Amino acid sequence: MDTPSNPASKAAETPAAGGSDQRVISRSEIQSEKTLAEFLVQMDDYAPIIPEALTDYYLAQAGFECNDVRIKRLLALATQKFISDVATDAFQYN
Repeated sequence: MDTPSNPASKAAETPAAGGSDQRVISRSEIQSEKTLAEFLVQMDDYAPIIPEALTDYYLAQAGFECNDVRIKRLLALATQKFISDVATDAFQYN
């Protein structure tokens, strides 16, 4: 037996007029995607000052699991920047 359906939910399931359900992407989105892709390629070649074993240890202690080395290197880079900023502030304070 067929159950009565809500016309609003049926309209939400059907594609827009013209049968196309593709999303329009703006130039800024395309540019940001290109920039992100270029950055990730650069992260492949980047060797952080903080050793990867140390990064892996503290990420594991925090419960973070990721197999992508680029993400781990990005986090190591952010940590390096943080430590650098703290050291610079301490040096300027003295």
